[in-house]
Amino acid sequence: AILAQERNRISLPTLLAAPKVMEPAGVSVGKLWAGGCSPNPQSAESSPLPTLLRADRSDGQVLYRADCADTPTPHPQPMESAQPQCVPGGEEPEEVWPPRWGITLQQFKELMEECAKDPSWRPTNTVYTLVEEYVKPRTRGTGMGYALLRNQKSPLQVEIMVSHTWAENAEEFLRTLERTVRPHDVLFICALSVYQSEDGAGPSIAQQLGASAGESPLRRVLDDILERGEDAGWRWRWRVCLQFVPKICFTIAFFLYYYTMGAAGCIPTFIGQCAVGSLVPGADTNGTPYVGNLCIFPHWKFTYVHLEPHHAIITWIALVVFVIATILCFTDKWWMGRFRGR
Repeated sequence: AILAQERNRISLPTLLAAPKVMEPAGVSVGKLWAGGCSPNPQSAESSPLPTLLRADRSDGQVLYRADCADTPTPHPQPMESAQPQCVPGGEEPEEVWPPRWGITLQQFKELMEECAKDPSWRPTNTVYTLVEEYVKPRTRGTGMGYALLRNQKSPLQVEIMVSHTWAENAEEFLRTLERTVRPHDVLFICALSVYQSEDGAGPSIAQQLGASAGESPLRRVLDDILERGEDAGWRWRWRVCLQFVPKICFTIAFFLYYYTMGAAGCIPTFIGQCAVGSLVPGADTNGTPYVGNLCIFPHWKFTYVHLEPHHAIITWIALVVFVIATILCFTDKWWMGRFRGR
C-alpha cells in the first residue's frame, strides 16, 4: 500500500521483522495480510488512514491496523504442521509431499489445449481464472492438486521451481515456459501443484503451507532440488557453463573452416586439395534454369588445386572440433548429468 504521509511508511527491515515480533502475540501474518487485526500498541499514534498497515514510531518494528484499535489481543492459536496430499489405494492412502507434486510442461500444455476447446475460454484469462474455472472442477473432491491427480500412478519428482503470479495471462505464461524449459522437464507450478479446492476432501491451502516457512511447499521443493543437485556433484554446480560447451565448439569449428576458405581463396577439402570455382557466364545449354535473364541456379565450374599444409591442418582441426561438438549434443545426459534441477 502507498501511504499518503511520509511518517506512515513501512521500511523493508520493519516488514521483514514483523513476523518475529507478531508471533509471540499470537498474530498470524497470513491473517493480517488477508485483512485480520493485530494487537494495537498503547503508545501508537492514531492513523489518518485507518485501513492501512502502519509501523509504530517507538521501535519501528510493530505492525498493526489502525481500525483495530479497540480489538482485544487475540489468544494465541496453535498452527498445524504441514500436511501432504494423499493418493488413494491399498489399505492406507499414500502420502505424497511437495517434492513429488510435479507436472511436465507437456501436461500443462495439454491442459491449456483442453481449456481452449471450451467456448467460454477467453485468450485474456488469467492464471486465477484458469484455476477457478478449469482446475478446481477437475480436482474437486479428490484431495489432490492437478499435478498429482494427473500423475497419481507415478508422482513426478520436481526438477524446476516455477515462480509465477496469479494475475498474469495464462496463455502467455505457457508460452514463457515453452521458451524456457523442455517439454518433459518436471515443474512445480503453485496453481497446479497445490490442492486449491478447499472443500475438505484434502488438506486446505493453509494445511499444505504449514506453520512455518521451513514447512512450506516452496521450501521443501527447493531443499529437495538442492540436495539432489549436490548429490549430482560438480556437473550440476557448473551446468550453466557446461551447456555452452557444444555451442562454443560449433562456433570454433565454423570459424576455422571459413577462415581457411577466406585465407586460401578456395573451398578446402579434407584430402589436401582446394576447389576453385568459376561462374559460367550467360545462358548455357547445360540445364541451368533461368527466369527471364535471372539465373536461379548458376552453373559453376570447379578446378582443384593443392592446399597449403598449414591450411590443411586447420581444416582437419575444424572437422575434429565439429565432430566433438556433435557428439556432445547427443550425449549431454551422460557428460552433463541427467539432473538439471533449478
